[in-house]
Amino acid sequence: MNDWSTHATGMAGPAALVTVLATEGSAPRGAGTRMLVTAEDQAGTIGGGALEWRAAEQARAILALPP
Repeated sequence: MNDWSTHATGMAGPAALVTVLATEGSAPRGAGTRMLVTAEDQAGTIGGGALEWRAAEQARAILALPP
């Protein structure tokens, strides 16, 4: 998934782009992996499981902050 603007167009509201910057040891996805997160949706995956759930949770918390 490389064209983030296409995915953002179909999603409502502000979005956060979550990017894996580096990995150490065994990891489900490598550096540069991305997913797009909004308050209600997400596109892409950084590998699933607890890592992805926590990253989406943090992205949504940041998106909920007042401007």
